Amino acid sequence: MTDSKKQLAFIFIVILGALLLYTGARALSENDQTRIRKVIYEAALAVETQNTARYGWFISEAYHDSYGYDKAKLLKYVLKLFGDYKPFKIDFKQFKIEAEKGRATAEIGLKAYFKKAGDKETYYDAGEFKIHFLLENKNWKVTQMEFRDAQELFFYPNVA
Repeated sequence: MTDSKKQLAFIFIVILGALLLYTGARALSENDQTRIRKVIYEAALAVETQNTARYGWFISEAYHDSYGYDKAKLLKYVLKLFGDYKPFKIDFKQFKIEAEKGRATAEIGLKAYFKKAGDKETYYDAGEFKIHFLLENKNWKVTQMEFRDAQELFFYPNVA
């Protein structure tokens, strides 16, 4: 093997080692709360972009809630919301996440900004979510959601 091939092999091994070290350190530094927070942010982005396929990925097949929704009914409901309200913007106010042994609960305070289809006013609703998660095949999935809203919609007046 020539010196230039040895140098290339050495550089390749150094780069590969650095990548493996970085990936390993990154995997070990993430805890369950961090992973759940990522799922929440990714789900919020899916709602903001009205991407039902992406949103559905975060919902467990075992999903059920006090409104009688399972995963299929929830996704149909969300699809209807996407038709009635455009666009969405979610602003998180607070997080409290507790995780233990493959189960987790997140309590989230937020404001959702949106427009009703055909309306020029921007509305917002301040509310709180309590979301239950289950670790399924190394992925955190939502098994139940509870929502408590402000009981009234607010709007930003248009100033001419």
